[in-house]
Amino acid sequence: MKTGTMHATRTTVWRETIRKTASSVILEWFLDLKAYCEEYEKESVPAEDIYLEKTGKLLIGADEIRRYLKEHPADSMESKC
Repeated sequence: MKTGTMHATRTTVWRETIRKTASSVILEWFLDLKAYCEEYEKESVPAEDIYLEKTGKLLIGADEIRRYLKEHPADSMESKC
């Protein structure tokens, strides 16, 4: 095998290894971010019935909140709170 060909082969293997490693790291980062966001949502969005303070009237029930979160997982936190 010629030196130039060997260098090109090593460079190709090296680039592919770097690409796979980078893809793996990026995927891991996004999965960590997704888990963090899901946990943050659980802590931030009320999971119980919400009542008006002045009248004690039910504003929204816990079941409705859970259903909304399940049916609209892509909505922003801003629209969920």
